[in-house]
Amino acid sequence: KTIAQINFSVGAKAGLNASWIGNNSTPQNTNSNGFLIGYTGGVWGRINLSDKEESGFFIQPELVISQMGSKAVTTTDTGISTIRNTNSRLFNLAELPVMAGYRISLGEDINLCFYGGPSFARILNAKDKTRSEVTLNGGSSAASEKTQDITEDVKSYWTSLQLGVGANFNRFNVDLRFQRVMTAMYMNSASDESKAMAFQLTLGYKIF
Repeated sequence: KTIAQINFSVGAKAGLNASWIGNNSTPQNTNSNGFLIGYTGGVWGRINLSDKEESGFFIQPELVISQMGSKAVTTTDTGISTIRNTNSRLFNLAELPVMAGYRISLGEDINLCFYGGPSFARILNAKDKTRSEVTLNGGSSAASEKTQDITEDVKSYWTSLQLGVGANFNRFNVDLRFQRVMTAMYMNSASDESKAMAFQLTLGYKIF
């Protein structure tokens, strides 16, 4: 196939990450504990290695800004009050995913895609946030928050694996992905270090 025959498109996307840190494919707690809801968004370029109307392989590099981490909520009843602590760890990233996939044509301008590949990340900053809320049985409450910058404790670059499925409808596309960090996350990482993982849902638009 010549360069002139290769179909190239560019678009933008935005969505949400539901992320956690652990050794399992889902958080150990299936309620709100463990999941951190963060943002993701950026631009993508797709090189289709077949004609627009046909099924075939494609390569899709992206440039995105995203947030991953974890959240744990604990509640303690002291008898005269209820203490609710929310501990969050947040990583803000600039990522360069490079996806390779296969597109199945389901009709004119309708495609189903399966893909996977590495994502190379630069850590912009990392923070631990703690929010404590005390509610007296009488109804009054007070809250306090504390934020600690832990960027220096985190490695500057990560490599992740992403796997996903997507659907394209004319200029719009919807993607669902699973992401797992594969490299060490911290400066003093142990061999059994827990890794950041996420489910990602995005809505995209093809600009041209």
